[in-house]
Amino acid sequence: MATKANGSKGSLRARWLGEQMRQLRQARGLSLQHAAAIAGVHYADARDYENGGQVLDHRHTARLLHLYQVQEPHQYGRLLQLARHAGKSAGNPGGPRHDPAMLDWLWLETQASRIRCHDAVLVPGLLQTPQYAVAAKQPERPVSATQSLLENLTGGLHAVVDESVLRRLVGGADVLRHQLLRLAEAIRAPNVHIQVRVTPTPSRELNGTDCSFAVFDVPGPYTAVAAVTHSASGPVVHEGRPARQYAAAFDQLAAAALDTRASAQLITSLARQTP
Repeated sequence: MATKANGSKGSLRARWLGEQMRQLRQARGLSLQHAAAIAGVHYADARDYENGGQVLDHRHTARLLHLYQVQEPHQYGRLLQLARHAGKSAGNPGGPRHDPAMLDWLWLETQASRIRCHDAVLVPGLLQTPQYAVAAKQPERPVSATQSLLENLTGGLHAVVDESVLRRLVGGADVLRHQLLRLAEAIRAPNVHIQVRVTPTPSRELNGTDCSFAVFDVPGPYTAVAAVTHSASGPVVHEGRPARQYAAAFDQLAAAALDTRASAQLITSLARQTP
C-alpha cells in the first residue's frame, strides 16, 4: 500500500498506530463504541483513528492503552511515542510546511536499524551539511541529532549516489566543496557505518535511476518501508511488495556502482576540483 503526501488515508504513522490499537481492542473483546466512550471521543473519530484517517491526542491513546491493559513498559512507551509523532502537524504557522509523507520519512529515519538509499538529485539527507540543506530547501536536521541517528543505525547507512549529484552546484562552489569534503569524511568515520557508492554513468535501464528513494529496515511489529521521491511529485511511502521491489532495485544499483574506496577517491577528487 502507498501513502501519498496528500492522500485521504492519513500518514503511515497514523495507519500503523490505528492498526495496532484496533488489534489490542479486539484482543480484549471490546466494542469500538465502548472504547470511544472511555476515551471520551465520538464513535466516528474512534473509527477514523483505527483506520489511520485521524490522529487523536496522545492522552486519548494513553486512556485506551490503560483500557486495553497494556502494561509492558516497552510496548506502552512505543505506542505512546508513535501517537505523539503521528500527531505532529505538517508545519508551524509562518514556517516551512512538510507533507505527511515527508514527516513519515523523517520519522522512519529515527526508527530504522538500516537505511539503503539512492539519490539522483541531491546528496542523501542524513549526510547533508546544514548549508547544503538550506540551499537545497530540505528539511532541517540538527547536526547533533543527525550524528546520533547515524551512530544508532546498527545496520548502517548504505547510499548510492549519481556522479551528477556530486557535480551539481547546490548553493555555489563553497557550499558544494564543503559538502563533498563532509561526505568523504563521513565515509571514513570510524564510529559510524556509512557506505557511499557512486554511479559514474548511471544506466537508465537500471530500475530506480529515475527517482530518489530510501528503504528503511524497522523493528517489529513494523515491516520494511520504501519512501520514494520523483522529480515531478512529492514523496510516496510504500509497504509490502513495492518496498521489496525498491530494495531489489537498490541492490542492482549498488552492484553497478563503484566500490566504496573508489567512490571515496572520486568524491575527494571532485572536492579538490571544485573552484
